[in-house]
Amino acid sequence: MLYNKSIFGINGGQERLEEFPAEDIYKLKCTERKEKMLMRRILAFVLSVAMVIAFPVMGFAASGSGQMSYDRGGELTPTPTEGTVTTTLSDGTVIETTTEADGTVETVTTKPDGTKDVVVEVSKAAAEAAAKEGKPVKLDVPAGADSYTVKVPASAGKTLVEIPAKNAGAGTVAVDENGNVVLTSDGVGSGVVVPVTGDTKVTVENKAVGFTDCTTAFAKRAADWASARGLMVGTTDTTFTPNGTMNTGSLARVINRLTGSSLPVVDNGTAATRAEMIVALWKAVGSPAVTADLSKFTDLEGATADELAAYQWAVANGVIVGTTATTMSPEGSATRAQFATMLMRAVKAQVL
Repeated sequence: MLYNKSIFGINGGQERLEEFPAEDIYKLKCTERKEKMLMRRILAFVLSVAMVIAFPVMGFAASGSGQMSYDRGGELTPTPTEGTVTTTLSDGTVIETTTEADGTVETVTTKPDGTKDVVVEVSKAAAEAAAKEGKPVKLDVPAGADSYTVKVPASAGKTLVEIPAKNAGAGTVAVDENGNVVLTSDGVGSGVVVPVTGDTKVTVENKAVGFTDCTTAFAKRAADWASARGLMVGTTDTTFTPNGTMNTGSLARVINRLTGSSLPVVDNGTAATRAEMIVALWKAVGSPAVTADLSKFTDLEGATADELAAYQWAVANGVIVGTTATTMSPEGSATRAQFATMLMRAVKAQVL
C-alpha cells in the first residue's frame, strides 16, 4: 500500500509529490522522535549552564564540592569542603591547604630550602566548641615549623590554641614577632598552649636552661618555667639553687621583670616572707578584689588588709594552698623553687 508524502525541494521551483512505502513512513516518524528528544536534552543542558552562570550574579556562592545550603535568611551559603589541596609553585614551593570539618583552614607552606610556615584560620565553630569544653583548640599541623600564624574570629575573643611540639615541657614557650616570650604560653607535653586574640604570629622554642642542681621534678619544672620566661635567673650559669631562700632583692627583680616597673632592689640577703611574696604578686596584677574563704587558716589573725586581700586572690586562683591544711605561715620564708612555683601558677591561671 502506498501513501503520499509532500516534501519540498528545489526542483525548478516546483513542488513535487512522492510516494513512500509504509515501512519508510514508520522509519521517518522514529527519526523525528529521536531528533525531538535530542533537542530537549540540548535545551536542558543549555538552561543548566545558564543557571550556573547566573548564580553569582544573583548572590549565590558555590562551594568547592558544588554543594550549597540555605541559611535562615533564605540565601545560599557554601558548604565547607573537607580535604587537602596541594599546590606546587614554579620555584618548588609546596603549599598544602587543609579544610577541617568544622571550617578551620590550615595552610602549610614549605619552601625549597626546607623552611616551613604554618597559617591557621580557626573557625568560629571550633573556637566556640573549645571554649565550651574549657579546652584549647588543638591545631592539626606539623610540629617544628619555622613560624605559626594563628587567626581567630574577632567575635571569639581570647581563644586558647595548642600548637604541636614534641616533648613540650615547662621551658617550651611561644615567642612573638618581637622576640618576646609569651608569658602565658604553657608547654603541655604534646604542644604549647597559647592565648590568641585576633591574629598572632609566633615561633615555638625550648628555652629551658637545664640547671644541673634541679634534680627533683618539682624543682626542675619551677626552674625551667621561670628561667625560660626570663623572670628568674640562675645563681650561676648552671645552677638555680632551688632550695635556697628567696630574698627581698630577688623578689623585687622578679616583680620588675614581670611588670616593667622599677622597684628598688636592695641586696642585703634579707629573706622575703611568704606574705611579702603573695602581696607583691597580687599588686603586680593590679590588686584585684577577689573573695575566698580563709576561715580554715588559723595563723592569719594579725594579717593586714592588703595581706588578707592578697591571700584571698592567691587561694581563689590556686597560687598557694597553704603550708599545711590550716596554716599559711605568713611570716615564714620560701625557697626559690617554691616562689617560682607560685609565679608559675599565677600565670598558668591567666591571672597575669
